[in-house]
Amino acid sequence: MHRVGPIISPMAVPLIEAFDITFTKVSLLLGYNLVAVGAVGVAVSACARKYGKRPTLLASITATLVGTIWASRSNTYEVMLGARVVQGFGIAMFESVTYTLIGDLYFVHERGSRMAFYVVCQSGLANLPGVVAGKVTMDMGWRWAFYFVIIFLVVAWFACIVFGWETVYNRNALYDIDTASQDVNATSLFT
Repeated sequence: MHRVGPIISPMAVPLIEAFDITFTKVSLLLGYNLVAVGAVGVAVSACARKYGKRPTLLASITATLVGTIWASRSNTYEVMLGARVVQGFGIAMFESVTYTLIGDLYFVHERGSRMAFYVVCQSGLANLPGVVAGKVTMDMGWRWAFYFVIIFLVVAWFACIVFGWETVYNRNALYDIDTASQDVNATSLFT
């Protein structure tokens, strides 16, 4: 999901021709996307903590979908730049909160192997969207690279609606065994 950013690189020449811009401006399409990711990452983490991960995930996928549709319909550089920023807002969830899902879903002794698997998959698949986008751009045009992302985002959005659940489990204070915590007084639990 969060590898929407690098699909711009293989379509650099078609974008230069379509928008009559320089290569530097094409690079800024990725740069501003990453700035948006970094700028809202902390806010997204706070929203996921306060309102839950599921609503935040749905809002993030929606923002990414809106930005991708907007990017696919761009007719000017400025419109494409705005779309890329909106995509960055949506992608921030996947850069900042995804790792905590593993902590929510698995016990401490199970997290290491799950985290390793996730990181290997994430790192291993990081370059795949660029390769696919290059082939799609050369054969079908740069807009189709976004159209394919839209298809996957719509499927992911519906899958999160149907199969996604809130991963945060609020335990009863009785089972809080963290004795260093100041939230609950241990003697008040037994009175």
